[in-house]
Amino acid sequence: MTNRQLAQAFANGATSGKSGNMFIDGDTIYSYGYHFSIATRIHTGLYLINKDRYSNTTARHISHVRQAISGDNIDIIEAVQVDNKLKMDLYYSEQMSQDMLEKANRTRTKHMYELWRDISWDYQAQADIIRQYIRRNPSTLLTAHTI
Repeated sequence: MTNRQLAQAFANGATSGKSGNMFIDGDTIYSYGYHFSIATRIHTGLYLINKDRYSNTTARHISHVRQAISGDNIDIIEAVQVDNKLKMDLYYSEQMSQDMLEKANRTRTKHMYELWRDISWDYQAQADIIRQYIRRNPSTLLTAHTI
């Protein structure tokens, strides 16, 4: 598998794989080791891409990933330094919102449906606040744009 093919596999949702000096571990693709994450998939259609430059080869790795994930309905947030805690908080909030909405849809009573739905909305509101912070805090991220 080539680096370009690994980048495409990541874009297609792969959570593991290796090629040369690139590898996927979970929702993150790395260049040369865990010290340099190229991109992290927050959820389908939302990616954090590391804007730091480490070497010419790493810049090429980033280019492969950027090309692979570009397309309609894809949000890319370019980060100078991806804050893992912030990234995990956003992922957790998004996941919990989705989980609570699924519980709401499985429940049999209106009262429980409304309870789980409201909890889902609270988690989604939390995720929206984190997303706004990411987009507005210039010390953490440079730009946010849709590709």
